[in-house]
Amino acid sequence: MVNRINIFVVSAYVLLSSAPAQAAGDAGTFYITEVSVEGGGATVYVRATGISNPDSCSSSTRMSLVAINSEIQDRMLATALTAKASGKRLGGWLNGCVSSPWGTIPQAVNVSLRD
Repeated sequence: MVNRINIFVVSAYVLLSSAPAQAAGDAGTFYITEVSVEGGGATVYVRATGISNPDSCSSSTRMSLVAINSEIQDRMLATALTAKASGKRLGGWLNGCVSSPWGTIPQAVNVSLRD
Protein backbone atom coordinates (compact mmCIF):
# COMPACT_ATOMS: atom_id res chain seq x y z
CA MET A 1 0.00 0.00 0.00
CA VAL A 2 2.82 2.41 0.89
CA ASN A 3 4.54 1.66 -2.44
CA ARG A 4 1.36 2.51 -4.35
CA ILE A 5 1.06 5.83 -2.51
CA ASN A 6 4.71 6.63 -3.20
CA ILE A 7 4.26 5.83 -6.91
CA PHE A 8 1.15 8.01 -7.03
CA VAL A 9 2.88 10.94 -5.30
CA VAL A 10 5.95 10.75 -7.54
CA SER A 11 3.80 10.42 -10.68
CA ALA A 12 1.63 13.37 -9.68
CA TYR A 13 4.71 15.50 -8.94
CA VAL A 14 6.28 14.70 -12.32
CA LEU A 15 3.08 15.43 -14.22
CA LEU A 16 2.22 18.63 -12.39
CA SER A 17 5.71 20.10 -12.20
CA SER A 18 6.60 19.62 -15.87
CA ALA A 19 6.45 22.79 -17.93
CA PRO A 20 4.15 22.48 -20.91
CA ALA A 21 5.84 22.40 -24.31
CA GLN A 22 5.25 25.60 -26.22
CA ALA A 23 6.08 26.57 -29.76
CA ALA A 24 7.97 29.77 -30.34
CA GLY A 25 5.34 31.33 -32.54
CA ASP A 26 2.83 31.34 -35.34
CA ALA A 27 4.19 30.48 -38.80
CA GLY A 28 1.81 32.93 -40.40
CA THR A 29 -0.30 32.00 -43.41
CA PHE A 30 1.29 31.50 -46.83
CA TYR A 31 1.05 29.80 -50.21
CA ILE A 32 3.52 26.98 -50.83
CA THR A 33 5.77 27.18 -53.89
CA GLU A 34 7.59 23.86 -53.34
CA VAL A 35 7.50 20.74 -51.17
CA SER A 36 10.60 18.54 -51.10
CA VAL A 37 11.52 15.38 -49.23
CA GLU A 38 15.14 14.54 -48.51
CA GLY A 39 16.29 10.95 -47.98
CA GLY A 40 18.10 9.61 -44.95
CA GLY A 41 16.09 11.12 -42.13
CA ALA A 42 13.10 11.74 -44.44
CA THR A 43 13.32 15.49 -43.89
CA VAL A 44 10.45 17.49 -45.39
CA TYR A 45 11.07 21.06 -46.57
CA VAL A 46 8.44 23.57 -47.62
CA ARG A 47 9.36 26.66 -49.66
CA ALA A 48 7.10 29.70 -49.52
CA THR A 49 7.16 33.44 -49.13
CA GLY A 50 5.76 35.03 -46.00
CA ILE A 51 6.82 32.41 -43.46
CA SER A 52 7.17 34.06 -40.06
CA ASN A 53 10.58 33.87 -38.40
CA PRO A 54 10.03 34.30 -34.64
CA ASP A 55 13.37 32.64 -33.75
CA SER A 56 15.42 34.74 -36.21
CA CYS A 57 16.65 31.81 -38.28
CA SER A 58 19.10 32.78 -41.05
CA SER A 59 16.51 32.11 -43.80
CA SER A 60 12.73 32.17 -43.76
CA THR A 61 11.97 31.25 -47.37
CA ARG A 62 11.76 27.60 -46.33
CA MET A 63 10.75 25.65 -43.25
CA SER A 64 11.28 22.10 -42.10
CA LEU A 65 8.35 19.94 -41.02
CA VAL A 66 9.36 18.11 -37.85
CA ALA A 67 7.26 15.47 -36.11
CA ILE A 68 7.66 13.16 -33.14
CA ASN A 69 7.17 10.06 -35.29
CA SER A 70 6.89 8.98 -38.93
CA GLU A 71 3.09 8.74 -38.86
CA ILE A 72 2.72 12.38 -37.79
CA GLN A 73 5.46 13.38 -40.27
CA ASP A 74 3.45 11.72 -43.07
CA ARG A 75 0.32 13.62 -42.00
CA MET A 76 2.22 16.92 -42.01
CA LEU A 77 3.57 16.12 -45.50
CA ALA A 78 0.06 15.22 -46.71
CA THR A 79 -1.27 18.53 -45.37
CA ALA A 80 1.50 20.47 -47.14
CA LEU A 81 0.90 18.61 -50.41
CA THR A 82 -2.85 19.21 -50.11
CA ALA A 83 -2.23 22.93 -49.63
CA LYS A 84 0.04 23.04 -52.68
CA ALA A 85 -2.31 20.99 -54.90
CA SER A 86 -5.47 22.85 -53.89
CA GLY A 87 -4.03 26.35 -53.91
CA LYS A 88 -4.94 26.80 -50.24
CA ARG A 89 -2.67 28.47 -47.72
CA LEU A 90 -0.67 26.65 -45.07
CA GLY A 91 -0.18 27.80 -41.49
CA GLY A 92 1.06 26.32 -38.26
CA TRP A 93 3.42 26.72 -35.33
CA LEU A 94 7.20 27.07 -35.33
CA ASN A 95 9.67 26.10 -32.65
CA GLY A 96 13.32 26.94 -33.17
CA CYS A 97 15.63 26.71 -36.15
CA VAL A 98 17.10 23.67 -37.87
CA SER A 99 20.17 23.37 -40.12
CA SER A 100 19.45 22.98 -43.82
CA PRO A 101 21.21 23.44 -47.17
CA TRP A 102 19.90 27.05 -47.09
CA GLY A 103 21.23 27.90 -43.62
CA THR A 104 19.08 27.66 -40.52
CA ILE A 105 15.36 27.65 -41.24
CA PRO A 106 12.23 27.66 -39.03
CA GLN A 107 11.12 24.29 -37.72
CA ALA A 108 7.37 23.65 -37.96
CA VAL A 109 5.92 21.42 -35.26
CA ASN A 110 2.32 21.82 -36.45
CA VAL A 111 0.76 22.62 -39.82
CA SER A 112 -2.81 23.44 -40.82
CA LEU A 113 -4.70 24.01 -44.04
CA ARG A 114 -6.13 27.53 -44.21
CA ASP A 115 -8.51 29.43 -46.49
